Amino acid sequence: MSPAKNEPLMSAIDAFQCIQPHFEWEQEEVHIITLDSRQSVISHRLMFRGTVDRCLIHPRDIFRYVVQNNASAFIMFHNHPTGILIPSDEDVKFTKKLKQLSKMMEIIFLDHIILNRNGFQSLKELRLL
Repeated sequence: MSPAKNEPLMSAIDAFQCIQPHFEWEQEEVHIITLDSRQSVISHRLMFRGTVDRCLIHPRDIFRYVVQNNASAFIMFHNHPTGILIPSDEDVKFTKKLKQLSKMMEIIFLDHIILNRNGFQSLKELRLL
């Protein structure tokens, strides 16, 4: 089951509540939600599944999915199986790389949200996006 299509995501908490039930918690996962120009959900996909403490991801796979869905914007989510919501140096570096590429492609990168079973941390709210 995916997030409801045409459901507008107006805040990080809306996005968290939409995606949280779709995660497995034993391994790191990266999910993408694509959005139209009104920030309504077009689609959702589990993009990568890793180990208990890392996940190999590549921007080209994310942008391929975003472009194929004719999205105006996207949100990236990943979990920390440890439960710690503090972004790692790698999380911050990858977020900045995606932001730079999204500007070049003229696709809005709305947020990168790290989550655990009980809560989330928005890199946008931390001003890292």
